[in-house]
Amino acid sequence: MDWKQIVAPRRLRLGLKWSRRLRAVLFRPALTGLLALGLPRPMAAYLRARGARGRVVLYKQGILSVAAGQRFLRYASSRGGNAKLQREFNIWGRMREMGLGPILARDILLRQFGPNLLLDAELLYPIALAEQMAMSLPIVHALAGAARPTSRQQLPASIDAGLRFVRLVSGGTLPGSFASEEAIRAAFGQPLRTGVSHCDLHHLNVMRDSSGRPVLIDLKSCAYEQVLALDLLNFACRYLTARNRQNLVENAFALQRCGWRLPAIEPLLTLIDLPRALWGPITTLHIVGRFASKGKSGAAPNPILGALLQRLFSRDWRPGTAEGCIGGTQRVEAVAARLEAP
Repeated sequence: MDWKQIVAPRRLRLGLKWSRRLRAVLFRPALTGLLALGLPRPMAAYLRARGARGRVVLYKQGILSVAAGQRFLRYASSRGGNAKLQREFNIWGRMREMGLGPILARDILLRQFGPNLLLDAELLYPIALAEQMAMSLPIVHALAGAARPTSRQQLPASIDAGLRFVRLVSGGTLPGSFASEEAIRAAFGQPLRTGVSHCDLHHLNVMRDSSGRPVLIDLKSCAYEQVLALDLLNFACRYLTARNRQNLVENAFALQRCGWRLPAIEPLLTLIDLPRALWGPITTLHIVGRFASKGKSGAAPNPILGALLQRLFSRDWRPGTAEGCIGGTQRVEAVAARLEAP
């Protein structure tokens, strides 16, 4: 997650997104051609040994992803890529041991070729945006079923980092129109459903297998002993962002101002065990905290980003009021009407 997802204007985010897509489209045929010529050698040899032909579908962060018949292969050629594949495999195994196998790929094989790793898994298929809730709910219910109410001695790391960051850009205290720190801390002082959090749950990370079963992917982002409500709140904002293309904090604000009235995701919202009146501020702290934790601890953001964030936090975050909504409620309700139209 980076600052573009938090505060970047829509046109800038869309421009960057489409430029990345264009670059990927242009490079895929060339990479597939190199694979047919035998490069990278370990991947090409692995395919030849199985009598399969591969088609490159993605090259990202040092990992080459190839579709080969009914298998999906990922080959890492860098230290960072190897670490990602190893973590993916380890988490897959641990989640299966926790009884979460029904929402995971049925089989994953990890192969080593010298210093590099190759992950071999069943081929999965993308879901349509309109299927997002139907396909995601079984996964969310499975994660919630494996979670347990737990009292915490400390705030979640993202919330703690978010509080420090908001204080930093707001002159030392949270703006009164945002939320009180005491209320935030009290919300996390109660027993909350705690378990495996995907940390990046959205429609692109839910796929289907050949039988139509929903499957959770990109497991390397998962973390254990996490407050599940934070994942669900982040999912709600990403759900709306995929449809109205506003940034995550803008959608957290819009949802907060209309009381989180979005019937299409109500089955998911009922699983959130934090106070509803604080969902918007908590979601924003979680999003900003995850961003801030990647930077230097205690470092102030650049002046432009700091001004943008200060303006975000200083708006009227009270739920269910119309003044200052800047069209957020109307956007949310319009999206809900489109989703529920026959």
